[in-house]
Amino acid sequence: MKYLLLALLIVQLVAASTTVVMTYTTKPWGDTILTTMTRELIINKGPHAVEVSGVVVPPYTAITIEKEVQNIYPPFIKIDLSIDFVNATLDREILYADESSLVRISFRFTSLLKIAVPVIVSISIDDNIAVLFDTPPTSISQISGMRVYYWTILVEDSSTFELSLKIKRFGSFGATRLPTIVITSALELNQTVRNIEKQIENFRSAYLYTSNLSAAMTQFTDIVYRQINNLTQLIQIFRLTGSALLQGADGVNMSAYALEALRRQILALGNAAETVARLINQSLLLLDYQYVALITAANLLETQSAALVSYKNAAQEADRAVVKNKEALLQIRRDLIQISQRIDKTIYEVQKTKDITRLLPNNVTAVVDQAIDNVVIQLRTLKNTVDVLISTLDAAISALEATSSTLRSTQKSLGEIAPLLNSTAASTRQNATVLKNEMPIILANASSNLYQLARQLYIVGEDVLKLLTPLANASNILKNVGITLLRSADDLEAFRRQQLETLPRVGGLQSIVLNFSDTLRREIENLKLQKEVIEKYYRTVNVSRVEVQYYVELPVAMKNTTIPTPRYVERKDLQTNDIQNLAGLLVIPLLAGLVIILLKLRS
Repeated sequence: MKYLLLALLIVQLVAASTTVVMTYTTKPWGDTILTTMTRELIINKGPHAVEVSGVVVPPYTAITIEKEVQNIYPPFIKIDLSIDFVNATLDREILYADESSLVRISFRFTSLLKIAVPVIVSISIDDNIAVLFDTPPTSISQISGMRVYYWTILVEDSSTFELSLKIKRFGSFGATRLPTIVITSALELNQTVRNIEKQIENFRSAYLYTSNLSAAMTQFTDIVYRQINNLTQLIQIFRLTGSALLQGADGVNMSAYALEALRRQILALGNAAETVARLINQSLLLLDYQYVALITAANLLETQSAALVSYKNAAQEADRAVVKNKEALLQIRRDLIQISQRIDKTIYEVQKTKDITRLLPNNVTAVVDQAIDNVVIQLRTLKNTVDVLISTLDAAISALEATSSTLRSTQKSLGEIAPLLNSTAASTRQNATVLKNEMPIILANASSNLYQLARQLYIVGEDVLKLLTPLANASNILKNVGITLLRSADDLEAFRRQQLETLPRVGGLQSIVLNFSDTLRREIENLKLQKEVIEKYYRTVNVSRVEVQYYVELPVAMKNTTIPTPRYVERKDLQTNDIQNLAGLLVIPLLAGLVIILLKLRS
């Protein structure tokens, strides 16, 4: 039990992680050597030294244990190498070159797991070598008099990388060593799986948002279609109501003209009655004439009374038309209030969909946000137009109420004037009879009654005159409201056409959202496939980290010199000078070998 507790304590205080390192070394003549080792990092978190895998780890210390193993681990990246020597000749480890020579190295990286793999290319050079490249290095550092270039490349499927080396000068022995190119790539399997899972979750959230956005845009399109249908109905109502109000204005105007004619006739009767009264006072010889005149006046009064009854009926019909128009305007006003409320709701729904576009790409977000803002501006413009129409209808309804009140007052006045004219006609007939039968006795009373009748007719004329101004105002109000409604119908028609032109753009934007949703779905499936591949690879290697190192060893560059071909002579003919010349010919290859040995020792 004691040893079990001790083992558990050691497990809690010691942490270890294992990395597989595959090292590929390419020699100048093209051979590649592969070595594989495991690198285990052991961390002792406790206050006592512990022994792990036969190694004693001091307290609070981390050590690395490397063990060479057989090559049983498949790589996750493939590197293809191509080297081209320009103006130079390679002979095993020696490259015969000069200052015009160029070494071109081309790499092709292929991700075997079909995931993005980071690759770091580094090269250390001295002042004798110049590096030529098309891709700028990620960073450059200075280490121990050497300039180190670093390139960081993210290989998603396959990538190519090229650089060239140029010899600026040769060393004191006529040779210089070309640098070794180091390529490193590491893959954290567990972390990569977690990153892919996080990406899948993010893509799923984005896919959900785009799906909701597409549904919202579909709902928005339906709302716009319904709004267009409502606008079509509203335009028809405005045009019918405007035409009806213009016709009502013409009818009220005709009633005003009729009342003006009646007023003139009443004033003419009053003048006639006053004239008759003067004539009665002047002479009894005119009694018969006056009798006929009074009878004629009585008949005319009865005719005017009948005309007033007709005018009263006309005013009653006009009042009914005004009430009907008022009810139609009230219904229109209720419809406009409902439309205004639906527009507010539509604006809220459209603005609500704007939050969904934040997860879209920047270019799509800009387009979606611009389209939504344009629609919101148009909807607000429509709401302002509807609110103005509501205010206009309120004014028209108030005007119709005033007109209806005026027409009812007119009906009442006409209803009072008609009996008064009838009674006046009866009184005129009675006065005519009295004039004819009892004129000598009642002449003065008849004259007085005629004057009184004239005054009453004048009063009735003034009452009729009071009705002309309200009727004229009512006619102008109805005419103005009718023209306003017709203009509003034209404005709404223009807005309806604008909405119809906007719908195709909304449909195009919805198509973009659907395409983006489909792209997200395919990306999710691709990430799932990548996760499965990495998990399968993890089960194969059974370690959490795999590292690939690739060393490209380049040959020693030797300054190219022309070596004369030795002249073979017979042994008996060799003289001292010939021996010295032959020795000079042998010095050059000896020096070349010595330089290679020195450079190897130096490296």
